[in-house]
Amino acid sequence: MMIKSSPLTEMEIRNVKGFLHEYLLLYDDNIEYTVMIENDNDEIVATGSLRDNVLECICVSERYKNEGLSNKIVTMLTYEAIKRGRSRLFLYTKPVNYEIFMSMGYHEVIRTESVLLMENVCNGVGKYLSGIERYGGEGIIGCVICNCNPLTLGHLYLIKCAAEECKAVYVFVLSEEKSIIDPETRLMLVRESVTGMHNVIVNPGGPYMISSMTFPDYFLSEEQRKNVDDIQCELDLKIFCCRIARDLGINVRYIGTEPYDIITCKYNEYMIEYLNKHGIQVKEFSRMKIGGNAVSASAVRTLIARREYDIAWSMVPEAVSHYFQTDEGREMMESIRKQYSERQNNNE
Repeated sequence: MMIKSSPLTEMEIRNVKGFLHEYLLLYDDNIEYTVMIENDNDEIVATGSLRDNVLECICVSERYKNEGLSNKIVTMLTYEAIKRGRSRLFLYTKPVNYEIFMSMGYHEVIRTESVLLMENVCNGVGKYLSGIERYGGEGIIGCVICNCNPLTLGHLYLIKCAAEECKAVYVFVLSEEKSIIDPETRLMLVRESVTGMHNVIVNPGGPYMISSMTFPDYFLSEEQRKNVDDIQCELDLKIFCCRIARDLGINVRYIGTEPYDIITCKYNEYMIEYLNKHGIQVKEFSRMKIGGNAVSASAVRTLIARREYDIAWSMVPEAVSHYFQTDEGREMMESIRKQYSERQNNNE
């Protein structure tokens, strides 16, 4: 047996893709590191890959099922992840493989008919929920999940509408590091902006809500977004519905219309059908407009990049515009301009 790992040649990657295709699996173009094992005939008999803190595309040939190759693949991927500073790990597999990965120290997070999501922490969702601020009463309990990159008046309007209708509203700010504004700053700005709304509880979304682990397509660039997988939508929404909403008593989820972003639009469509089927109402509010312009975080970033600050600040709460006047905020604006410029150059 020969073990190979990244960097692989183009031919080797094509061979990995072909091997995975035989087992109805797709090689993710955002994969960072791949391991493959070949037999003496140079045929791939096992492979696995690492994307962020997720182990995926783990596959072993039927002819080599009982030779401990899954264990070798997972061990190598885990070692590589730890080298990169990632100790909290998740993996995707098929439900039939539960016992194999359970024996390696992975625990079930959630499963659908076709996908099992596991992590190397026992009862991770329960531990996450035990650490968040929560409302202890009854009644209509709402939820808003948002990225806020940055927070806009549109986000704030949605939160206010929810607060007026509910006894309590949970606002979860996504915790991914993939937005241009870091998660700690986004969380801080949301908390500052809802200070007067006493029934609003703001928490970090953690790894279980619209994250690169539960819904990786959300964080792809526009060029990479081709087809949103219903499996990803179901996986993310099942964690929310069966674990988070059930534990916190959430019975209404508030969302804004999304006419521009194909990923969010498809996710919202799937969400409405899925959550209604499971007893959670979804309330959708039309996107706010200011001066005829639709308010969105992407619009604000574009305006900042173009130095059209007056229009940009008209679309965000004071806490956000004040933040961008700080030294840290000015550095953030420079990053936004740089990213915008690079995107424009790539489109030319």
